[in-house]
Amino acid sequence: MLETIHGGSCAGLARPPRLPMSVLKEVALDVVACDPHPRRAAARLARTCRAWLVALYGQVLLPDLVLRGEAALRHFCFSITRNVLGLGSLVARHTHTLSVLQDAHGGAPEALFDGVARTRRFGLETAELLRMALRRCSALRRLRIQCEPLALDLRDGAGGLIASRAALHELVCLQSPWAGDAIDAVWRAGTPHAPWRALSHIQLHGPRSRLSVRTADALAELPALTHLALIMPSFVGAHGTRSAEPVLAAIVERLPHLAQLLIVGHDEEHWVGATRHLRAALERLHVRCPTQRLELTLVTAHVPRDESDPMQRAHPGQYSDWMLRRALHDEHWHFGPATDDMPYVVETWTVPYAPPTAPSDTALAPPPDEEMMEANMLADELWFDAQEAVALASPGASPPSPEVWGIDNLA
Repeated sequence: MLETIHGGSCAGLARPPRLPMSVLKEVALDVVACDPHPRRAAARLARTCRAWLVALYGQVLLPDLVLRGEAALRHFCFSITRNVLGLGSLVARHTHTLSVLQDAHGGAPEALFDGVARTRRFGLETAELLRMALRRCSALRRLRIQCEPLALDLRDGAGGLIASRAALHELVCLQSPWAGDAIDAVWRAGTPHAPWRALSHIQLHGPRSRLSVRTADALAELPALTHLALIMPSFVGAHGTRSAEPVLAAIVERLPHLAQLLIVGHDEEHWVGATRHLRAALERLHVRCPTQRLELTLVTAHVPRDESDPMQRAHPGQYSDWMLRRALHDEHWHFGPATDDMPYVVETWTVPYAPPTAPSDTALAPPPDEEMMEANMLADELWFDAQEAVALASPGASPPSPEVWGIDNLA
């Protein structure tokens, strides 16, 4: 029996009893939390009730947003610009992590440079759309993009991004896909003055870029940088030589607040990103500030060989894609037991302290002339030819793979 206020037990209710809206929201959130695919369930339930839409979008779908492909990013920008169903206001308040990835290219094997052209095209197509999204996502703290950070480059006069740059805490991005230097100007203050006040975590993906001392100088302008990850790095020394030690030493010396340096590579010999070529340089690193504690983590990934084709090498983009997948689950800074689809080995140690030393005379040596550089390049080519000849001459050697690999994959 129901009794209404000032009515008595005989008076009926004016309308059927309903649960309070706050209780309905909690019911919807509990249903989504119990579903094995919570994001899919939230998207389905959000269309049934306006109150559920606000709760589910604000607490489930928008805080960690993943967009795949240029079309998805375009639809997202259209919705928040027109404020469809109030999504523009919800995004401004609730979107803290934005991941913009390329469309899956299917299961067919890729040629070496297919991913290069696709990545370059994706970066150019999404640069302006990404700027539009960043202007609306005023609560954004983490940005992960599978392309160059062209949208954050202020050299072309892109305005409205000063607040976005100042608020970002983490950036995961690719470097130049054309075997060029990183966009060092992105890390500088820029014009107009737009400092990175809070950017503390950066992951730079290779393998077709070059890390130089100039890159270390640009990263040194980030006052809050404490965590730096280099995925499939390719180091270039002062005079164009492939030397990792001066670049790594410059990074450690010019980033005194750095707390973690993460290097992710593989175990393929003589290829860009092979950790065996970096180990000696990493072991010789020293911090120059006695109070600095720098943890160095070296991750060596391994793609199992196809037994039917032992000469086949893993595509260089596989390792970057693997790290981006880990980023979607917030597993790209810490590595526990290998439970995902890529076996790996983790080595961690603390970089020891050594007092600064006086500059040596070799630092003032003039750059080598062109004849010497050509001789070095010829020696490298002869060395690789000799290694291939020895491999083919050994008993039981397999014929060379018909797949052609570019020189940017040689370490």
